[in-house]
Amino acid sequence: METVRMLTENEEEGHFALKLTAFISTELMENLSFAQETFTRDILEVSYKAADENILAKEQLIANLKRHGITDYSAQDLDQLISSVSINGNMKALSRYAHGHLFPIDKPMSELQK
Repeated sequence: METVRMLTENEEEGHFALKLTAFISTELMENLSFAQETFTRDILEVSYKAADENILAKEQLIANLKRHGITDYSAQDLDQLISSVSINGNMKALSRYAHGHLFPIDKPMSELQK
């Protein structure tokens, strides 16, 4: 990862993604894609309908995590996740869609993301 980061420093994100794929197997890429899809669909409840005005409640997010066996995280990890997918403290559909990246490439992952 560090090599790819160094090769793409001060470049567009797309360059990072292209160079990263050279180091990752197809199977791993498929697993990452499946995990991201599950995270956005089942945990963040992202809908791709333009009219979706649904706001995800903290309690529902916790229930969604639990349904997938994700229970070993701190309150700080949960607050960080909520903050990253919120606009003014509300987990609106658009914000969850725009910021619901399970695997950030520009910062370390939290325990909840791991």
